[in-house]
Amino acid sequence: ETTVAGSLIHLMTTRLRLAAHTLRLPRRAQHTLARAQHTLASLPARVRIYELGARDGLQNEQRIVDAATKIELIHRLARMGASSVETTSFVSARAVPQMADCEAVMAGVEQREGTDYPVLVLNLKGFERAKAAGARSIAVMAVPSVTFPRKN
Repeated sequence: ETTVAGSLIHLMTTRLRLAAHTLRLPRRAQHTLARAQHTLASLPARVRIYELGARDGLQNEQRIVDAATKIELIHRLARMGASSVETTSFVSARAVPQMADCEAVMAGVEQREGTDYPVLVLNLKGFERAKAAGARSIAVMAVPSVTFPRKN
């Protein structure tokens, strides 16, 4: 969890209040500002950031990104405060070539205290590979097809 969201909400609410007091706004604009303040005030002060970029953001890239670059990205995402960094996906290298190095990525990630490093699996074979690679957290995807997870 991070308090960044709480700080941003506080800053935005303060700016809205200042805008409402310093500007001579039409009634409709005042009403819109009041609704925005109410919405911001109702948001939680803390949020849990579940970062998907290292897995979902890279898996469709045409050019293969090497394991060292993926590992550095994962470390940077963890340092920026993400509660969870979805690290890789244990799927068929034929189906998703970008994830062919999933074991190497898992081996290279130095896990930070307080950050979760889930991996995506689509089937039992992927689960077994993830477990053997030392994954401690598993993300599963439910798909409305029997064929898709079998092929991956």
